[in-house]
Amino acid sequence: MNTKVSAKRYFERLEQGDMAGVIALFSIDGQVHSPLYGQMDARSFYQKLGADTQQSQLDFDGLFEAEDGRLALAFYYHWTLASGEEVRFKVVDLLSFDQAGKIKKLEIIYDTVRSRELWQQLREK
Repeated sequence: MNTKVSAKRYFERLEQGDMAGVIALFSIDGQVHSPLYGQMDARSFYQKLGADTQQSQLDFDGLFEAEDGRLALAFYYHWTLASGEEVRFKVVDLLSFDQAGKIKKLEIIYDTVRSRELWQQLREK
């Protein structure tokens, strides 16, 4: 599968809240590194994110390609946590792929100042 197609599908499925669909785009050993959740396998990460999310809205801001084949997706993320609290921030997702075009590694980059506080409150409940 073409990596740009994989990246676009990833964004679409994430936007739809289709966590099973997102997980299917990852290699079996796919990893996610998140500022809030730390590093974990993709399945565990998206299951936790799904449980912590009431609703989300993504506003696409660009797709960028590195010379080594990695792609970066930039978007604004309006996240409504399961608690009902809302936070909005800009995200850059760095995607690395295996030879089959599956996502091997995802590194999520964003400022966690407000989201970390709300996420920790959700964790304490």
